[in-house]
Formats: sequence, structure tokens, C-alpha cells
Amino acid sequence: MASTTRKMVRIGRDPVQYDSQVSGNSDVIFTANAVKVAGQPNAVPIQFLDLFCRNISANTTLYLMVFDLAAVPANATIPAFMPLEMLAGTMAHLDLSHAVSVGGQPATYGPQMLLGMCWAASTTSDALTIDNSSSLWVTARYA
Repeated sequence: MASTTRKMVRIGRDPVQYDSQVSGNSDVIFTANAVKVAGQPNAVPIQFLDLFCRNISANTTLYLMVFDLAAVPANATIPAFMPLEMLAGTMAHLDLSHAVSVGGQPATYGPQMLLGMCWAASTTSDALTIDNSSSLWVTARYA
């Protein structure tokens, strides 16, 4: 059987990739006020697809939280999805996308983010307690 490579496409829009470029403790991935770039979304809702994260801390377990908000929230805020536990020195992948075939064409779906999308490193797993060590490097895809 011959191998094939398919571009991951959501009907009407290709995925966009965000990368923090350095370790940090929080950031806005997408807001409706983002500068319009051809082929990229400039309004909510958007679809969350997946996220990669690396904890560069030598000894601290952190919890990566994703929020359906246009700005990083205050402490005690509950994340949109179950937090991703990041042991010291580890990498992880959170994939919430789902690829299906619609009318014989590939289509990708993910949870809708209605207000925007941001992430934060937390020292607690139940609700946000922002970590000040700036130890997470995050790459996320959305459409």
C-alpha cells in the first residue's frame, strides 16, 4: 500500500500554530482583537486542536491550564479542560481534535473556544494558581 500525506484542514480554514518561543507562565494564544492575517481566523469562535508543552523546571510539577477567555484570568479560575500535569523536565501532548471524513473529504473538529484562548502554568491542579517560575514552553494549534 502506498503511503499518503494529507494536509490537516477544517472546512473553510487551515490550522494556525502558536508558539511561546521561550518558557513562560502564561500567554494569550488567540483573541478576536488579533491582527488579521490572510487565511487565519480573526474572530471567535475558534477550534482548539492540540497543544505541546515542555516543563523546563528541574524540580517542580506544574499544571498546564487552557482557558476559553480573551485574557489570562486571575487565580482561582477553573480551566476549560482538565489540566495537563507536567512533571519536572517532561514534555506532553494534549490532543482534543478529531479527524473524520465528511462526504469523502477529510475534516477536523475540536472543541469551540467562544471568547478566545489562553494558557497558564499553575502550581495547583483544581483551579489556577499562577506559577511565577516561567517554566513552560507551549506550542498550540487552532483553526
